[in-house]
Amino acid sequence: MIRWALAAVVVLATVAALATSQAGWVHVAALGVACAAFVPMLAGPKRWGTFRGWAVAVLSAGLLMTAVMFPPRESADVWAYTMYGRVLMVHHHNPYTTAPATFKGDPFLQRMGTFWRQRTSLYGPAFTALSAGVVRLARNNPRANRMGFQLLAAIAAFVALLLVWRTTHDPLGMAFVGLNPLVVVTVVNGAHNDAIAGTAVLVGVLLAMRERDVLAGLAMAFATLIKVVGVVPMAALALWTWRRRGLAAAAWQLGVGVIVAAAGYALTGVTAVRDLADAFHLGDPFAVWRLPLHVVQLLQRVHPGISLAGIQGVYRSQGYWVTLATLAILAVVVLPRLREPGPALAVGSAALVYALTAGYVLPWFLFLGLPVLALVWRRLPAWLAFADLAVLSFGYLLTQRFRTIHVYPAVLWTQVMVTAAEVVLVAILIGWSLREPRRRVQGTDAALSATAAQVQ
Repeated sequence: MIRWALAAVVVLATVAALATSQAGWVHVAALGVACAAFVPMLAGPKRWGTFRGWAVAVLSAGLLMTAVMFPPRESADVWAYTMYGRVLMVHHHNPYTTAPATFKGDPFLQRMGTFWRQRTSLYGPAFTALSAGVVRLARNNPRANRMGFQLLAAIAAFVALLLVWRTTHDPLGMAFVGLNPLVVVTVVNGAHNDAIAGTAVLVGVLLAMRERDVLAGLAMAFATLIKVVGVVPMAALALWTWRRRGLAAAAWQLGVGVIVAAAGYALTGVTAVRDLADAFHLGDPFAVWRLPLHVVQLLQRVHPGISLAGIQGVYRSQGYWVTLATLAILAVVVLPRLREPGPALAVGSAALVYALTAGYVLPWFLFLGLPVLALVWRRLPAWLAFADLAVLSFGYLLTQRFRTIHVYPAVLWTQVMVTAAEVVLVAILIGWSLREPRRRVQGTDAALSATAAQVQ
C-alpha cells in the first residue's frame, strides 16, 4: 500500500524533526522529507490505497502528543505567552499597558525574545485569559507552562480534524490537518495560539452552514478575541451568508460577532487597541512586499553606489498602502467565491490572502484558514496555503541556520527567493479566482454541497 508507506515516512520524518534542534541541518532535512512524502500521500491516485478515519485520528493524536513532549524547535513564542499571563496573574498588572520588561526579576523574562520584552501584549483578551489560566495551573514550572500551551494547540488541532471528519467523512481531509508535518512541528510544537483561532473559525463556518447565525457570530468573535486578524474570516463569512441567505441572516451573524469582539477589546483599554493597530506597521523580511527592497539590496552588494534611501522611505509608510493592497486582493479573490455552495473557500481564501499579503507574517499565521480549507483540500487554495506554509517555514529555518554559521549573503538570497515565491503564489491565487468557472463540485465539495442543501 503506497499511501500507507508514505504515511509511515511522514510520521517517522516528523518525529525526527521534533527530536532534533532547528540549529542543525538534520531538522531541516527531516522536515523536508516529511513534506515531500506528505504531498503524494494526499494527492496520490486511489489505487495507492485508502485510509480509515479512525486510523488517521490515532496517528494524528500520536503525532500531536509527540509534539507536546518536545520543547519548541522553531519559536520562542510560548515564553511570550507565559510572560503576558504572568503579568496578569502573578504581577497583577494589565499586559496591554505594562510590558514584561517591567518585571526584571521574573524568572521567565530571560526566556522571552528580547525584542518583545519591551512591548505590551499583541494577543486578544480571550487568549490572555487562557494564558493566565495556564500560568495559574503551571505556577513557576517552566516545563508545565510550556506543555500547557502546547497542549492547548494540540487539542485545538485535534478538534479541527474531528470536525473535518464529521462534516466530510473524508480521511484525507483529516490528514490534511492532523498528519501535516508543518502543523505538527511549526504550529503545535511551537504552541501557537493560531491553532485555537483557526479551529474557532472552522466552528463558525460549520455553524453558518447550519444556519446557526448567532452561534457562528460568537465563534468568529472568539477567534478574533484570540487574535485580532480573526476579523478577516469573520467578514468573509458574513459576506457569504448575505449572498446565500440574505441581509438579515448576515446582519445577525456579523452584528453578534462585532459586538462581542468589540466588547472584549474594550476591556483592554484604548491604549491597548491602539498598540494592536500599530502592529500592522511592523516590518517583516519575508513579507511579499519586501521583494523590491531585497532585490535592491542584492544589487547594492554588486554596485555599492546604489542608494537605499528612496525605497526605504516607501517602506516607512507601508502600513497604509499594504492595507489598501490587501483589501483589493481580498475583493478579487473572495467575491467570486461567494457563489460557492459552502463558505469554506470564501473564508479560507480570505485567511490565505491575509497570510500572503500582510506586512508582518509568520508561518503559523496560515493555520487561521487551514482547517477550513481542509474541508475543500482538493481545491487550489488549500494547496497554496500549504505551499506558503512550507515556503515561510523553510525560509525562516534556512535564514536562522545561515546566520548561525555567519553566511550572511545566503540570508539575503533566501529572503529574495521566499518573497519571490510568495509573489508567484499571490499571482496564481488571483489568476485562479479570475479564471475558474463556476462548476459542479465533486468529492469533498460534493459533501459540503449536500450539507448546505440539507440546512436550506
